[in-house]
Amino acid sequence: MSLTKDQRAFVIRALNDTFRQTFAGGVLTISAGVAALCPEVRAEVLRRVREFIHFTPENNPHKENEFGSFKILDAVYAWRIVATIKTWSSVHRTPRTHE
Repeated sequence: MSLTKDQRAFVIRALNDTFRQTFAGGVLTISAGVAALCPEVRAEVLRRVREFIHFTPENNPHKENEFGSFKILDAVYAWRIVATIKTWSSVHRTPRTHE
């Protein structure tokens, strides 16, 4: 049985939200720029990724909650979750946090 477009988006959104909020069940990749931040700012960047809720039709057209961005002081940080679905029982998620 194949999933409809909306059903597939629902499944991916749930997986992405779980990974984004916990960083468990996937591979977290952080850019060199974020890794070089002082520990307090790096922790704030990761906290904001985990707590991100500002999904809009503009930044979330597929309703999969896979991208977001935010500003800390004068720097804009963007993150993205890339889901590679091998089977519906095995999903690999990699968020990429970029400056």
